[in-house]
Amino acid sequence: MANILSQAEVDALLRNYAEDEESPAGVEELPGVQAEGRAHDEAPQLYDFRRPCRVSRDQLRLLHGLHETFALAFSGVLGGYVRSLAEVQVVSLEQLSYAEWIHVLPKSTCLFPFSLEPLEGTAVAHIDNELVLGVVDRLLGGGGTESKVQRDPTQLETSLVARMIDDALRVLADAWAEISRFTPKRKGFEKWPNMLRLLSETEIVLLATARIKLNGASGRMSFCYPLTTIEPVIAKLASAFAQGILRPKGASEGRPWILEGLREGRVPLAVHLGRGAMTIGEFVRLKPGDVIVLDRRVDDPLAVLVGGKTKLCARPGLLGKRLAVQVCRAA
Repeated sequence: MANILSQAEVDALLRNYAEDEESPAGVEELPGVQAEGRAHDEAPQLYDFRRPCRVSRDQLRLLHGLHETFALAFSGVLGGYVRSLAEVQVVSLEQLSYAEWIHVLPKSTCLFPFSLEPLEGTAVAHIDNELVLGVVDRLLGGGGTESKVQRDPTQLETSLVARMIDDALRVLADAWAEISRFTPKRKGFEKWPNMLRLLSETEIVLLATARIKLNGASGRMSFCYPLTTIEPVIAKLASAFAQGILRPKGASEGRPWILEGLREGRVPLAVHLGRGAMTIGEFVRLKPGDVIVLDRRVDDPLAVLVGGKTKLCARPGLLGKRLAVQVCRAA
């Protein structure tokens, strides 16, 4: 009668056969190494077909460096515009669908679409309402602190910030210039994200977000690029990086940008003719034609105050029908 193998013997034969097939002859494997390697190689990789990765990590890193160059330049320009210290720092650069970007925005915010001629398509600049109110407060003579009342900016306030957006787009074009030259042109304003129908919901966009800090106010500014618009120029990133174009400039190299931004800032200018003293009774009885005696002689230079501090000495005179002073020396 033929021998019948037990279940334990069958399992042992199958196990030995599998080991002979997997291990090459004459090669000794350490225990656990092969199993661990197979488990690592066979680990599934998650992939979202709704968000295909069309920009590689290396390209994202290079684009991040490009926007750091923009942030450094715009810090000086913005500081001169609001007459205060400004810090601009890139915090993220990611690719996502257009619908996902719209959903993360507040229900009401500040959106400035702009073209990228000669490139096709429309990009969007976004800025938080809190930052808009802080910039407007600074432009109108305030301290630039964040408003305690949560509200939407008025039409007048958004028109004031539109000039800052124009400056940002100009600096952004300069940062992209070595890779692709385009002329950004602002195309209006929109405060309702759901009304901004520029792309289909499944369209992939590239979102660059920067954090802006002023004296007392802070907020986000971001640029949303349609990937179909900038995809043709992304291939030039590697050669631009090899030439050192995309490396962020240091503080010494960024000094000209900072000085350029400061030159655009406005400062109060005043000229003191002199000082005098009188009683309240004399002041009440003043009438046209009366003469007030000052503490300066006619031929003494006048003090020119810049930002409340005496910086220059000048002599009074006329320029046409207007009063004027002629700068004679530094104070």
